[in-house]
Amino acid sequence: MLSARTVSPSAVFARRAALVLAGSGLMYLSAQIAVPATSIWGVPFTLQTLAIPILVALLGRELGTLAVLAYLAEALAGLPVLQGNVGGIARFFGSTGGYLIGFPLAAYAVGSLYRAGFDRNFGSRFVAVFLGTGLVFVTGVLWLDLFLIHDLVKSVAAGVAPFLVGDVVKCLVAAAFRPRIGDRAR
Repeated sequence: MLSARTVSPSAVFARRAALVLAGSGLMYLSAQIAVPATSIWGVPFTLQTLAIPILVALLGRELGTLAVLAYLAEALAGLPVLQGNVGGIARFFGSTGGYLIGFPLAAYAVGSLYRAGFDRNFGSRFVAVFLGTGLVFVTGVLWLDLFLIHDLVKSVAAGVAPFLVGDVVKCLVAAAFRPRIGDRAR
C-alpha cells in the first residue's frame, strides 16, 4: 500500500530557511567577484545583477526575493557580505545604496514577470531579466542624483553607461536559466 508522505511544517520551514540562506550566500559570492569602483564609475561592477534572476529561477519569486532581503539584512547588521567584504549601515548611504535598494525590487519583478508567462522561452526571459536589471539601474541612478551627484544626466553617465554592456551580457546568461515550473501562477 502506498501512503502519502507527510512533511511537518517545521521541516518545510527549515528547508525554505536553508534555501534562503543559501541564496544569500550566492549573493555574497556574486558581490566578491567584482571590478572595484574607480573615479570613472562610482560603484563596483559585480555579478549581483546576474545572481538575482538566477536565484528567482531556482527558488521562485518569494524565496528568491527573501534571499536577497536576507543578504541585505546581513549587510545592515554589519556582516562583511557586501563587495570588498564589508558591511554595515554606512555602506547603504554611499554610492551603492540605491542599487542595493533595487535588488529586492528586481527579484520580485523578475519573479512576477516569470509568473505572468515570461518564463516560457529565452527571449521573454531576457526581457524579464533586462527589466529587472533596469529597476536596479533606476534606483541606483535616482540615489546618485538625489544624494551624491545632483545632476540626472551625470548620474546616468556614472551609474548606467559604464555597466550597460556587461549587464546586457549578464541578462543573456541569466535568461538561459529556465525557472522552475512550480512557481508559475495557478
